[in-house]
Amino acid sequence: MTKNKLSRQEMTEVDRKFAAAYDRLYKAENTLRCFCEPRRYKAYRQGRMVDVVEWRTIDQHYHWPVIDKAVVERAAALAEIDELNKIFRAAGGWNRYFLVTNDNGHVHNGTNCSTCFSTTQYNWLVDLAGADEAEMVQTYGSDACTVCFPSAGALPGWGSSKSQREKQAAKEDRAAKAAARKAEAEVKRLNTQIREMKGDLRDALASVEFSPVSHAHSKRTNYYEDKIATLPAKIANLTGETVDQILAEVREKARKQAIKDLKECLNGWILKQPSFDPELREKIYANARKDLHNLGVKGF
Repeated sequence: MTKNKLSRQEMTEVDRKFAAAYDRLYKAENTLRCFCEPRRYKAYRQGRMVDVVEWRTIDQHYHWPVIDKAVVERAAALAEIDELNKIFRAAGGWNRYFLVTNDNGHVHNGTNCSTCFSTTQYNWLVDLAGADEAEMVQTYGSDACTVCFPSAGALPGWGSSKSQREKQAAKEDRAAKAAARKAEAEVKRLNTQIREMKGDLRDALASVEFSPVSHAHSKRTNYYEDKIATLPAKIANLTGETVDQILAEVREKARKQAIKDLKECLNGWILKQPSFDPELREKIYANARKDLHNLGVKGF
């Protein structure tokens, strides 16, 4: 009898349909077990003895539409499995592999291995349909069952299992992501530090250079002068910019900040309080107006 040879891709597609049909069969029979009990017997069908299963309801109050649907789906799944089995037999069969679904599950060449149980669940490795043992071991390594594949230990790739390689890859991925998060956090920390240092330098320049009259007798003058003397070099070490570049950038912001602060001083509600010393108020106003005039701001 001539065998109908199939390509690996065709074998994979057949087994994919097999797996889907068995999944539908399992779901249908699981539904029937919830509502019915099976009655099994042998009977002649189309000239041959076959096993027959009839499903009888346990309780007459169960919904018949659910049961009828499950019966139809079960029959359709069995019919598809029968057709796919014909294709499998016509091709002379091919290697199939099944992975036990627990954490340390092994790969088997069927679902009847002596190391497994009736309750063992499998994942059908349809992508390995038609693959030889060497290809399977190359992929799954020591996850291969040595009862099903006695020579697996002598094949390339046996040294580490697929699950071990996946765990190692996951560990390395987690380490890389942790390193990336740490680097990102460090960048954010540096950016925050630079932003705060530039903010301090801006405030110092706004006080000392752009509103000197208002801050001539300020107790913070020495503090601000120290900031102006030291911060540019510290910022330059962090950013790679020159001191002149940093001062040019911050001075423009300091000028705007000084104008804003001086205007708020003239419009501020604190100085307008009746309890505020009138003589001191006029002195503050005069100093603020003078600084604004020196900055080229008119109207105050």
